[in-house]
Amino acid sequence: MRSSLGDRFARTFFIVVDEEIILLHGIIKKVTDRAKTGTRPRPQPAGELYERIQKMKTKASRNAHRGGDFSEFLAEEGILAEVEILALKRVVALQLQQILEHEKVTKTQLAARMKTSRASLDRILDPTNPSLTVASLGKAAAALGRKVELRFVPA
Repeated sequence: MRSSLGDRFARTFFIVVDEEIILLHGIIKKVTDRAKTGTRPRPQPAGELYERIQKMKTKASRNAHRGGDFSEFLAEEGILAEVEILALKRVVALQLQQILEHEKVTKTQLAARMKTSRASLDRILDPTNPSLTVASLGKAAAALGRKVELRFVPA
């Protein structure tokens, strides 16, 4: 989503999960003279990702109505499951980080409580690393005096 903020604009990327909006990423940029006039530098090809983005832009420009369901768009592109998994991992990592900060527990202390390495804990806390086992999540929760709830919901 792009929003105008006077002399700046904001872009946010989000996903909706169980009627909650989860912010994936957001930036605020100043509006340059080039942005005000509507001229932009031509992007340089960056391989497969560039081609995929161009394909998405072409598909979006053919769409008669704007503002469709983003989840449907991701499903059409075949990346919905991947995006949802990364969003879920990002939420879990953020929650763990917030608990650590709130309870003033260092990563080294948590790793010791979990009887694991600091590198292993860093992988759990890395929002971009989707590999997370239920066992390691359970160990982290137990080490923080918490429990984990997992549930299946209708798609």
